[in-house]
Amino acid sequence: MPNSLTLSLLYIILGITLLSLVSNKLKLPLIIGYIIAGILLGDAGFKLIQLENVEVLHLISDLGLTFLLFIVGLKLDITSLKSMKSAFLLGVLKIIVIMGLGFALSLALGFGVAASLIIGCGLSFSSTIVIVKILSDKGDLDSLPGRVAMGTLIVEDIAAVVALIVINTMSGNGSSLTGQLILMGKNVLILFLIVFLVGKFIIPKFLKTWAKSPELLMVISIFFAIIFAAMCDDFGFSKEVGAFIAGMMFAPHKEFRGMISSKLASIRDITLIFFFVDFGLLVKFDHFSHLLPKILIFVAFSVLMKPIIAYILMNYMKYKKTTALKTGLILSQISEFSLIIVAMGIYQKLIDNEILTIIGVTLIISIFLSSFLINYMDNITSLLTAKFKFVDNKWQRESSFESLNSVPSAPFNNLIIGADSFGTALYEDMVETNRPVLSIDFDPINVAAARAEGKNIVYGDITDRQFLNTINFKEMKWVINTVADANHKEFMGIIKKYGFTGLYAAKTDMENYSKEDLEKLGVDLIFEPYINAAKEAFYMILDRDEMIKKEKMRTDIAKLRDHYIICGYGRMGRQVATDFQNENIPFVVVEDNPENIDELNEKQYYHIIGKAENDEILKAAGIENAKGLIAVSPTDELNVFIVLTARNLNKNLDIVARSILEGNKDKLKSAGANKVISPYVFGGRKIASAVLRPTVFEFNEKTYHGNDYDITFEELKLNDDSSFIGKSLVESNFRKTYGVTIVAIKRADGEFITNPSFDLIFEKGDILVVIANAAEVHKLENSSDFNLVNGKNLEN
Repeated sequence: MPNSLTLSLLYIILGITLLSLVSNKLKLPLIIGYIIAGILLGDAGFKLIQLENVEVLHLISDLGLTFLLFIVGLKLDITSLKSMKSAFLLGVLKIIVIMGLGFALSLALGFGVAASLIIGCGLSFSSTIVIVKILSDKGDLDSLPGRVAMGTLIVEDIAAVVALIVINTMSGNGSSLTGQLILMGKNVLILFLIVFLVGKFIIPKFLKTWAKSPELLMVISIFFAIIFAAMCDDFGFSKEVGAFIAGMMFAPHKEFRGMISSKLASIRDITLIFFFVDFGLLVKFDHFSHLLPKILIFVAFSVLMKPIIAYILMNYMKYKKTTALKTGLILSQISEFSLIIVAMGIYQKLIDNEILTIIGVTLIISIFLSSFLINYMDNITSLLTAKFKFVDNKWQRESSFESLNSVPSAPFNNLIIGADSFGTALYEDMVETNRPVLSIDFDPINVAAARAEGKNIVYGDITDRQFLNTINFKEMKWVINTVADANHKEFMGIIKKYGFTGLYAAKTDMENYSKEDLEKLGVDLIFEPYINAAKEAFYMILDRDEMIKKEKMRTDIAKLRDHYIICGYGRMGRQVATDFQNENIPFVVVEDNPENIDELNEKQYYHIIGKAENDEILKAAGIENAKGLIAVSPTDELNVFIVLTARNLNKNLDIVARSILEGNKDKLKSAGANKVISPYVFGGRKIASAVLRPTVFEFNEKTYHGNDYDITFEELKLNDDSSFIGKSLVESNFRKTYGVTIVAIKRADGEFITNPSFDLIFEKGDILVVIANAAEVHKLENSSDFNLVNGKNLEN
């Protein structure tokens, strides 16, 4: 036969298994199944758990609380506390208002002053463990309502410690309030010193060594969680506060948080099950029927009045109605601290056991009801806001709110949703790289502080379609959603309806979305915060942008026709590209020198990275549809290979090659070049011309390289049906009609006629070389008799 402890554990496992299945079938929170299992196994049910085994369950449930608060502290980024000022203020105001109303209600129900104070105090607190557990399961812990609720719970935990000290002095049996406060202050200083030394010198020094073994890191984390829980308990604070502080000491080390959290998560979940079972075991229903009316009144106060008070306070603090309603619903129960405070009151003989029964049953019922409210808060919020329009921003200071809600007028093509540490770091990286970026956050305090720093940020709710309609999604290249609890599937569908055609990025979350989940949803870029820090995430965005840019360039190049390919982007290649750009002649540069790629990207020239003598590279540059190729690579040998490859791929290509050595001209022509230019010979001739004919040289320079006289040489190819064909130069009235001078004519057979006479007859296939200004060139472009060579209307 198994011993009593083993048998008790078997009963508990059987009970939670059966009740969990029932809860899941009925779509209820599993926490309800755990509590019911405890009730049925305890004195209020079948009395299957023996009294001597309850202490073991207490120990396991305490461990659950310890691990829960350690992980909460672990996930708390200390830099985000600035954005929780409003949550702290809400916590203080909520305690004052609820305690005052609870005190008045208790007096009205016939309780004495001391009892009413203790009941009012107990009613003012909400359950940290219940809220954290349900929000973690729901994936809402990092949402704005979740963060606000956590901020108020921190205030409440601190207030609960103070309340216990005050109650301990109310009977006169303990030391004075002053003495208690002095002792508390001394303990706080000692604790702060220990936390500072451990957090500053021990953890940073050894954490990387511990992290080499995930199991060792888990054991060390458990050690710190338990040792600080015991220390704070000994100092007069709660074990939960100690575990929370221990987690916060590890929180700054972001690269290890995911590893620690994932290792402890399963232990936390298992031990927390025993906490709720243990809670159910405490329930007793003996002789409380006459207390039922008062219990129901306190339950109604907790479940209804607390959300209303939180809603009113948050509206006044400029939160939107959906945030205020959700936060109020989250806080709609009383706390385990309420039982501790009542127990302290009984110990000090200020109240009797009857109040413990009232608060205990109220706690259980309020947890039951609030579990439903939290799980279905999205539906409840939508229903209330749709049915009761009068609650919308009734107490808000409209002018301040509207200024935060207005979208800046500047054009943006990058949108970041969420201004937590991850989102803020991405925003700053984009600003540093001159990317127009807009940020959206759901916390007005965050937004106000960021606006004061000059950031482009707007306060908004991405579930509010009216707000989303104010964002120009058609212009967005990126929408980056860093919100942990976002419904990505629904949101992606909504923004596509608003015209979004860019890329959508999101981050994984251990409790909500895995990488596989986001891939199935069609997310374009996925960040893994525990692997990719914000800086790495930004580089991932840059890499994706670069990949998209290259893909678009390849697509654009594939569409080109009658363009030129410039092989080599040295000094000559740069000059050719500049002249082609100025003349609006389409071209593609082929370059394999990494030092030149940045300049090509900066100037936004079409380019292919690779060796120009490679068939596939030239095909990627569109050689089959190209009109010409310029071979200006660093060596003659390389230019020969390029010309040979190009000629083989396109027999009709017009190829111009550079020859460094005069003796290599013939080789290049034999390889297939139509024209070969030697820069040294050409340069020498120009130098001689500058000496022998300086005025002619100056005229040529101004004509070819830009000038103040607005003149240039142009080539005109006669159309086959041109009215000039068969006419002499004088008969055509060419000069009179177009105001330009013909300086040369190239016949179809290659004959070159310079300074043509008036009686020269135009023939089919003639190319005219003229000198003209910009206005005359424009007039020539609109003629039906010929086309500009390399112009927009060129016909092959």
